Amino acid sequence: MGMSIYPTARRGHGVRLHADMIAATWPGRLRLAVRAGTLAGPAGVRVSSASTGWDMAGIFGEDLRLKLVEPLAGLSIRKLASPVGNAWSIEARGLDAGRLFDVRRDAHPLLDGGIADGRVDLSKFASALHLAQSVATSRETVQHCAGSPTR
Repeated sequence: MGMSIYPTARRGHGVRLHADMIAATWPGRLRLAVRAGTLAGPAGVRVSSASTGWDMAGIFGEDLRLKLVEPLAGLSIRKLASPVGNAWSIEARGLDAGRLFDVRRDAHPLLDGGIADGRVDLSKFASALHLAQSVATSRETVQHCAGSPTR
């Protein structure tokens, strides 16, 4: 069983999601294939990935879980719901970030990949937003984060 859609979605605060195609199949478990996915955020920041495959669980009232399986493993995303708020957890284990993502601000690269290990937790309870991170990389560097890029 399968289904394909060609989505563009707008989220709050200037965030736009786009994919050339998203295909969902059910070969015993739900699998999403995303082709040419882009997340465009404020200040000209874009995160792009050519093609990815994800195993998905918890879409029927449970906690949502996504696990990257193609083109490489090592990334999981969880959304935990509670009566008082929501929480997202993104965990990388031996993830070759440079091979998976292209991160840019305007036309300038922001991320020089590397192998990433760690976790980022984002939660919103009541009106408070909380961020916790613990990430280590082999050579990841972030460039041009503030102000105009240098030439």
